[in-house]
Amino acid sequence: MTWDHPVDILVTFDHDAESAFLQHENGVHRGPSYLSHGAFGAKVGMGRVLEVLDARGIPATFFVPGWVAERWPDSVRTPAQHGHEIALHGYLHEYPTAMVDAAEERMVLSRGLDALTAVAGTGIVGYRPPGSMYSNATVELLREFGFRYGSAMQDDDGPYLHPTASGRPLVEIPCHWQLCDDLFGWHSDVRMTPSQVEETWTTELEALGRYPERAYVLTLHPHQIAHPGRLAMLDRVLDRAIELGGRFRTCADMATETLDRMGR
Repeated sequence: MTWDHPVDILVTFDHDAESAFLQHENGVHRGPSYLSHGAFGAKVGMGRVLEVLDARGIPATFFVPGWVAERWPDSVRTPAQHGHEIALHGYLHEYPTAMVDAAEERMVLSRGLDALTAVAGTGIVGYRPPGSMYSNATVELLREFGFRYGSAMQDDDGPYLHPTASGRPLVEIPCHWQLCDDLFGWHSDVRMTPSQVEETWTTELEALGRYPERAYVLTLHPHQIAHPGRLAMLDRVLDRAIELGGRFRTCADMATETLDRMGR
């Protein structure tokens, strides 16, 4: 099988660690055993996914909450040292749609960006909101903070520019739930087997090349995908993308290319 058109492959990770578990179900703290599901990503998962990426020379984008950078700084510095992009994912995995107003969202963005920059350094140009949910204020706040792109919408399967009458252009890199490892389930409520997820991801990958200028955006979590059976499945999906001639990009690279192509 060959594609009619080349496809850009973006391997992205939401490195939540315990932060998502602290927000789950109204932030109820269930104790260390519950939180340990997320801690697996920083303690074990990060090293495993980096091995998979490095073995193939694949660049990736890691979206990281500022709190995780403070709690697990080495798990942020290490992928950066391996040449991967570090981007923002809130502070404590707060959902923008649950915030009181734009002022609160601005405060969380600022706190998260400051914490992440202190660990990862400069060059944070992208943002994915926790839960992949923008509020009505998010896009304009991203322009205000000088971000190059956001990644949350599901209204396309290729990058595009958010409409604006004036001001800084902002690229959107859409992501879709069927290409997220949440298909496996949250933690103990496992829903799909690796073979079912593999079929879903591979079918989409092979079919996407029917259309020009498309992007295949995997949304993964070190605490989810790095369990051995799941990681072996990811190996096979990435190898299939390589066989098909996929062009691997970071989100930052994709955003720059999109701006160049559209003359902005």
